[in-house]
Amino acid sequence: RSQSSRHHSLTTWRPWPHLLACQGDSSGGDGRFAPYLAKAATAVGVDGLFIETHPRPDEALSDGPNMVPLAQMPALWKKVVAIDAVK
Repeated sequence: RSQSSRHHSLTTWRPWPHLLACQGDSSGGDGRFAPYLAKAATAVGVDGLFIETHPRPDEALSDGPNMVPLAQMPALWKKVVAIDAVK
């Protein structure tokens, strides 16, 4: 696999704007889908993830709906690392 094939833009997901922070010309999305997308992206070889997180997403000053609660990050990270180790 070439280096360039490992880097993809989030715009790839534009047909499904409810999944990510790409609703038209403003941010939006649903953080509930972020763990699934992170694991899927890792499984297909993406080398980096950008995951917004906050201790209390509902109290975040911006982008709260896009965020994964901070308390969920250790378990998500453990799964992502395990998936990456299989490659």
